[in-house]
Parts: sequence; structure tokens; C-alpha cells
Amino acid sequence: MTKKLLTTAKHAERVLKNYRNFLKVAHLSDKPFSVHGQMLAEEIDRVIEELPGLEKAILVNQYQTRPKERQNRQQFCLDYDISAEDYNQLRNQALVNFAREYLGGVLLTMG
Repeated sequence: MTKKLLTTAKHAERVLKNYRNFLKVAHLSDKPFSVHGQMLAEEIDRVIEELPGLEKAILVNQYQTRPKERQNRQQFCLDYDISAEDYNQLRNQALVNFAREYLGGVLLTMG
């Protein structure tokens, strides 16, 4: 993976790590900040839903599933019969694909 794609994946990961925070903010009130949090959470949901099979499963498990309910990487790999190397490649590809679709590709323009 090229340096630019790795940077893009890191930007996508930053957004995804905030998913649960966006949901919390969304439920606070009907103020603009809460509405914006809801919109961002819905955009993340939309983009992840459109990803293919294992890419979707990896992002759902890692970012949308509550921490207590998440599978660790080893268990995920066993359940999906993939190697840790395959998991890492699929995860990076999923992050790049997420970045391409999130808010019209805004994460691709970040330096």
C-alpha cells in the first residue's frame, strides 16, 4: 500500500473511531451540534453498508460493534477462515474504500 493510501486509511480510521461518539452526541438534543452528529453517524452507516462482504464485516466489528461485543482479530480470522495478513490487507482496503465514499470523498483531499 502506498504512503498516500496509508494516510487516507488513517484519516478514515480517525472518523470511524468517533462513530460511537457521534451517536452519543446525536441523542443529546435537537441542537445543531447533535443533529450534525446524527448526520455523521448516518453517513458512516451508509458507507459501511455499501462495502463488500469481509470489508463490511471488519469495519462493523471494529467500529460499530460495542467494545464488549467485539471479536478480537484472532477470533474474527478463525470465524471467517482468513489469515492475519489477509485481515490486515482487507482492513486497509476497507478503510480506503470507506474514505472514497465518505462525504463524497472528502477524506481523500486531506494531506
